[in-house]
Amino acid sequence: VEQMEEDFKQEQNTTYAVTADMARQYKALQEELIYKINSLEIQLTEQKEELDITNHELKELTRDKDDEIENKDQQIKHLNERMNEMSGEFANMLHETLDLMKHHINDKLSDAALGDADASRPDFTQRLQDFSNKAYHAVAISSKGAGDGAGKANLPIAAGQDSG
Repeated sequence: VEQMEEDFKQEQNTTYAVTADMARQYKALQEELIYKINSLEIQLTEQKEELDITNHELKELTRDKDDEIENKDQQIKHLNERMNEMSGEFANMLHETLDLMKHHINDKLSDAALGDADASRPDFTQRLQDFSNKAYHAVAISSKGAGDGAGKANLPIAAGQDSG
């Protein structure tokens, strides 16, 4: 019986030692996992903050880009309007110059017709008219190509027509 009690006590001590060792290992593993959890939570918080900062910077960059695009679109619109105005002004200048040239040449031809019945005068008048038609045609095409045609002048096509 004594042997059994001694074996029992030794078995009890062994069980106690194994249980204590297992409890110590469990606590060590638990502390290690708690440390890892805390470390990962800190890392997650830092990355969330970094993500928020990056998203804010992205929003600012997007807003700046949109503002810049809007500014450039306004500049393009303004420059197109100015080009159309200048095209119209140029067409009007050409029209006025041509009218003045026609008037001046008609005066010269009238003066010359009184004193000289040269047969080459009608040919000269036709060449001048052809040249003016080509000039009007070039201005009309460039005005149409510059945008919606808002700056296009009303120009005569054939000899003897007058727009104003």
